[in-house]
Amino acid sequence: MKITTATDLETLADTWRRFEIVSPHASLELFTVVHDALGEQPHVLLLEEDGREPILVVARVERRPVRVKAGYRTLFTAPARWLVVVAGGIVGARTADDYRAVMRALTASLRRGDADILQLSKVPVDGPLAEVAASHLSWLRRGHGAAPQVHHTSDLSGGLDSLLSRRSKGTRWRIRKRLKKLGDPEAKMSVRRIGPDDAEDDVVRILDSIASGSYQRGIGVGFADDPLHRAFVRWAIAGGAYKIWLLSLEGTPVAYLNGLTHHGTFHLFETAFDAARADDEPGAILLARVLQELADDPAVDGFDYGYGDAQYKSSMSDASWDETDVLFFAARPRALSLNLLNTGAATAVGLGKRVLGGERVAAMRKRKRAELSQGDA
Repeated sequence: MKITTATDLETLADTWRRFEIVSPHASLELFTVVHDALGEQPHVLLLEEDGREPILVVARVERRPVRVKAGYRTLFTAPARWLVVVAGGIVGARTADDYRAVMRALTASLRRGDADILQLSKVPVDGPLAEVAASHLSWLRRGHGAAPQVHHTSDLSGGLDSLLSRRSKGTRWRIRKRLKKLGDPEAKMSVRRIGPDDAEDDVVRILDSIASGSYQRGIGVGFADDPLHRAFVRWAIAGGAYKIWLLSLEGTPVAYLNGLTHHGTFHLFETAFDAARADDEPGAILLARVLQELADDPAVDGFDYGYGDAQYKSSMSDASWDETDVLFFAARPRALSLNLLNTGAATAVGLGKRVLGGERVAAMRKRKRAELSQGDA
């Protein structure tokens, strides 16, 4: 088998474009935007063997700390090099033997010292990659304790009415009520999409202002004024596949939603609203409006809600699956020690959740998010 490892994007660009890429994260366009913004080293593999279709593995080497966490609290951090295979980044593999070949190539990178940790991002837990990965390395070198997250999608191919016809009576009523409120002049609400008439600094300032009043800012996720988000803003202004919507209340932007359209599916990246205006449901109303707009677009036939479960996602879901990040640690003392610390913390958190029960954990999480958003207001 011939394995080509590309550390620059031009080496495999022409071959890359010939693959059918389902995940936007594995597309050359998005991967290039991220690379140009962050400067992280590409680590793209092309596996070729006579009698077998080629396999593309889209990955990068990231320098970021290992964070041992309990809930929202970080207990310990340590610097590390991560070899990260992006979500959907193994393209062209169809059989268990294909995935075994991929795993051999990736773990060889760990042996060479290219990274301390290998991360397979957002792997469906019932898929062939998860099965092969679980048997590829010893228990000591595999990450443990990460709880699977649910990934939801909606089918928009039949339009909004068709989508709502498959929802519960209560969900249909809420969506229509929100759209009606948006159209009511007395509500003083408006939605617009960022485009060529917008200036980068103005858009960044607006998004950062909304994010500062959201719970996401309190846990260190969501929009931030950084090179990657600025690159996304420029992409949206240029009219590219990346889109940003704003909802304003009485002329003040209070919610945003952004994401990327790829192969007919819109992939939600981020959404947030000012928690001080939560009673007005700006986030829910904006989502309803974006769903309506995309459902009317003949070029869009699906909505992907991204990683992680939420009530608003499950209420609109037509299909779902469990997925998780799969981790492997290099066979070196420091990397194995980090794995033991991470596994111990994750196991303790999982045990605590089982003892408390799902409803109590959800209530505690909701209360903590409210505290975080108030702290940043």
